[in-house]
Amino acid sequence: MTALPIFKDGIGASPKAQPDRIGRGERLAYLAAFAVLICVRLPDVLLEGRFWAEEGRDFFHKAWTLPWSQALFAPHEGYLNIIANGGALLARYLVPLEFAPYVTTAIGLLFQLCPALVLLTARDDWLQRRVVLVLALLLILLPPSSEEVWLQTLHSQFHLALCAALILTLKSETGWNEIFRRGLLLIGALSGPGAAVLLPLFVLRAILDRSSPRAMEALVLGIGVALQFVLFYTAIPQRNHPMTLPLLLSVITAHHIVLPLMGTEAAKSILSDLYRTVMSGPVPLWSQIAAVCAFVLMVTGLVLRRQADFVWLFLAGCTVMVVSCSGALVDLVTQIAVDGAPRYGYVPQAIFNLVVLGLAATGHDVLAKLAWGLVAWIVVTGAQSYFFTWDIISHGPDWRSELAIWRTDPSHKLKIWPGGWEMALPREGADPPPQSRP
Repeated sequence: MTALPIFKDGIGASPKAQPDRIGRGERLAYLAAFAVLICVRLPDVLLEGRFWAEEGRDFFHKAWTLPWSQALFAPHEGYLNIIANGGALLARYLVPLEFAPYVTTAIGLLFQLCPALVLLTARDDWLQRRVVLVLALLLILLPPSSEEVWLQTLHSQFHLALCAALILTLKSETGWNEIFRRGLLLIGALSGPGAAVLLPLFVLRAILDRSSPRAMEALVLGIGVALQFVLFYTAIPQRNHPMTLPLLLSVITAHHIVLPLMGTEAAKSILSDLYRTVMSGPVPLWSQIAAVCAFVLMVTGLVLRRQADFVWLFLAGCTVMVVSCSGALVDLVTQIAVDGAPRYGYVPQAIFNLVVLGLAATGHDVLAKLAWGLVAWIVVTGAQSYFFTWDIISHGPDWRSELAIWRTDPSHKLKIWPGGWEMALPREGADPPPQSRP
């Protein structure tokens, strides 16, 4: 039993909406289609080969030059990213250098399929309806200006944070599915702060639900968080931004109202104007009121629907949103712009999309109709933005061409994505000491 008396236990389908029978083969087809849509969005990544920013300059460089045990557990930017470290090592040792970026791309894709897999294997009634399940997948695939988080290992941590929020929300599982989920929680905690910040919610839910499976999820996540913070975490000044409520509300309006409702192209001019206004003076009142109104409307919908699980999902989104804003590598003012490190907005954006879908899928009242309309609008704007990708993210130097130059001149710094980034590698054949090989 939950200790939130005004909310119902668990998420159930509306009595008038019988769950569809979705077979395993159909679910696998959805997962395959999800993977294809990720790849189609950034075709040059597959055609030309891409190391993305620190993925090449730092992670692969360490894998190339350090003993494997040091490279695997080397912190970066104040925390351990075990996926980026491990992916770089596999790229270093498994294939010739010509194919190294394809290994990290494939590993990134593998982890970016995990949120879809969590949804596809969930037993919750509302996700057994075909239209709802397909929309749920689209809502985590199509957030505008999110192309930065796909097809590389560096930002797979964001997808694992989304997995953690889903695991917190959905019914507990048994058998291999629960082992899979607990593995995601552990790896998520060892790959970045996104999943780690949800630990208090996992503990609180385990206490309120008096659930052994919930307690085990909290324990596994807690072990990962303890290892991360005791062994690897260090505070860095670049992540300590002063936060004021007006500025936070303005960022929320930019990335969780304007961008998802208008799409990348339409939002660009509005957010550019907002950015310039904030840079030159006080935060506009409209950008604060919009965020407050959206929060009030969302909370009202949750109270009317009386579904406790969606409350946990909403709390997870709010937690990740606030921590992402305050702990980003760019200040809050910069985050207002469409291209102001939009990766930090992906997880809460996807979560809030799913909350709206939940409100639509679990009723037949006016609230459900309004929520269905909002879901349709978000999908349409997301689909439009899907075909609009920043050149700096979707295009870059050809890896094999750069490698050919480097083989002729080992002092050449290989150009990687995005433009302006380079990776220096020692002379080819300079392997780590034999005893450090995996």
